[in-house]
Amino acid sequence: MSNSTELPYKVVNTQPTPNPDALKFMMNKPVVKAGTRSFSSKTEAVGDSFAEALFDLQGVRNIYLSEDFVSVTKSMVEEWHDLVEPLQGSIEKNLKFYEDGDDPAQKGEITITPEEYFQRTDEEKTIVIDSLLDQKVRPALAADGGGLIVHSVEGHKVNIHYQGACGSCPSSTSGTLKAIEGILQKSLGPEIQVHTAVI
Repeated sequence: MSNSTELPYKVVNTQPTPNPDALKFMMNKPVVKAGTRSFSSKTEAVGDSFAEALFDLQGVRNIYLSEDFVSVTKSMVEEWHDLVEPLQGSIEKNLKFYEDGDDPAQKGEITITPEEYFQRTDEEKTIVIDSLLDQKVRPALAADGGGLIVHSVEGHKVNIHYQGACGSCPSSTSGTLKAIEGILQKSLGPEIQVHTAVI
């Protein structure tokens, strides 16, 4: 009897996201062992056969993999009815299991007082912020086909970069950003400011 990991990848269904230009392709088994994988351009995809194959399709702008789904963001001028079938075929043909993600999820819960937080170096603050985002933010973003990384922490300022469906979603730069800032302010102090990083 063959092991389930040897079964080919199949798209179980597709799910819309809050970003009308992003769609989640739900797979029949996990696609990443830990963390996420993200490709934001054809240049970034060079050397990865799966990502290269998807970027060869007209209109693909971003690929984001997490848990058991692949999120694809298209250009605004393309229509989903032209892209879904070719995307599904390419995903099922080329998808491979990723042993490592770009940003393996932090394990364990970090509890820290605001006083302790502000005494840390910016590098140590980044670890704390990452842990809080793992606990309170990333699961919700992943459910919508996206994610985020902490680009840098400079004193009270936290710079984040959205991934996947969140990358070009209008609500990411307004409501979602304010919600993240509110969560961090409640945990670490009202001085925290969250901004989107331009990469």
